[in-house]
Amino acid sequence: MEVTHGRKEDFEVVHFVNGSGHFGNSFFDPALLTDQSITIPWDKGTACCENLDEPGNVRWALENQKLTITIPKLGAHACVVIKEEK
Repeated sequence: MEVTHGRKEDFEVVHFVNGSGHFGNSFFDPALLTDQSITIPWDKGTACCENLDEPGNVRWALENQKLTITIPKLGAHACVVIKEEK
């Protein structure tokens, strides 16, 4: 799995990419991965995460200025947008 993290002024994005469906020049359905997580620094008071690829398929927890994002079922890709909850 590959994870990338990007930051803009008012939101952040985390991409989870499941590369198990790729070998050399061959492409096929990726293996389903479960409970894939990443923890990032988060110095804002609150957070709200949304999985743009599959709404509802994301969990998050904020503790000690660290945000842990979990994708319960990862197919090929998940794009999670993170915003400060107002």
